[in-house]
Amino acid sequence: MMGRVGIVAHTAFPKIGEVVGNVVSQLRSHGAVVYGSAAAFADVQPPLQPLTAETPLDWAISLGGDGTLLSVARTWAPKGVPILGINFGHMGFLTEVEPDDVSKALSQIDANAFRIEERSMLYAEVWRNGNRVETVVALNDIGITKGSFSRLITLSVYVNDTLLAVYPADGVILSSPTGSTAYSLSAGGPVVSPTVNGIIVTPICPHTLDARSVVLSDQEEVRVRVQATHRDIGLTVDGQLGIHLQVGDEVRVTRAPFSTRLIRIFQRSFYDVLRHKLQEHRRDWIEQEQEE
Repeated sequence: MMGRVGIVAHTAFPKIGEVVGNVVSQLRSHGAVVYGSAAAFADVQPPLQPLTAETPLDWAISLGGDGTLLSVARTWAPKGVPILGINFGHMGFLTEVEPDDVSKALSQIDANAFRIEERSMLYAEVWRNGNRVETVVALNDIGITKGSFSRLITLSVYVNDTLLAVYPADGVILSSPTGSTAYSLSAGGPVVSPTVNGIIVTPICPHTLDARSVVLSDQEEVRVRVQATHRDIGLTVDGQLGIHLQVGDEVRVTRAPFSTRLIRIFQRSFYDVLRHKLQEHRRDWIEQEQEE
C-alpha cells in the first residue's frame, strides 16, 4: 500500500513542521516514495520528490484542517487517489487522524488494515449565452451568492426541466451529503448522512415565508438561472474558489462521475463524529472564550 505518497500540508498551523518531519520519516521507513511541495517541506532531508497535479500517486496525505482536505480532494479525487486526512483544524469532519495517532495510522496502512470510504462529489458547469464557460468540481458545495451589495438576487431553480422554486435571496447552496454539515447547515439546511445519494438545495436568507431546503436524487440535474439588478454575483466552490457570474448565467450541477476516496483507520461512525464535532466542540469553544 505504501508506494508513492503525496503530502499536502497547510503550514500555517502551529507545530505542523514537527509532524511533517515525523510523517516523512515514518513513510520512508515503510519503503514509501514521498512527494511534496518544496515550500512546505524545505527542511526535510533528503529533499522530497516534487509534487504536481500530474504526479502519479498511490495515495495522498492531507495535513491541515478540513479545508486542506477539500483542496486535496478536488485535485486528486478525479484520479481515484485515496486520501488520508491528518487533522490540525477545529472541526475535523473529514480529517480523521489526530497528530498523536499518526504512527498508529501509518502502521495500519502499511499492514493493509484500513477501509476506503466513498464520498460523492458535485460537478458544475457555468453556461453563458449558450456556451459553457467554466467547469468545477466540489466535495462540499457549490454556492451562488450576491457579493457585498445588500440587494437581493433572484434565482430560478430547475430540477431537470421542471421549475422547483424562484428564490429572491442572498443566494442558494447546492450541497453534497458531505457538505450538509458545512455552509448548508449554517443556512438552515438539513444534516444528511454521507451514505445518502443526494443533492441538497438550500436558499440563503430567502425573502419569502415558504422557502425550505430540498433534498434531491443525485441522478437529477439542478439548473440555477441568475437574475439581478447589479453585477456583484459569484459562484464559490467549497468556500475556497470563486468565479464571477454575470446576469443571465445558468449554473448546472450534477453528481460528479467520481468520488472522494477517504482512508479510514478507526471505527467511528458518522453519528459519533456529528455528536462530537457539533456539540462537544461547541462547548470547548464557549469555555475557551470565557477563559479569554
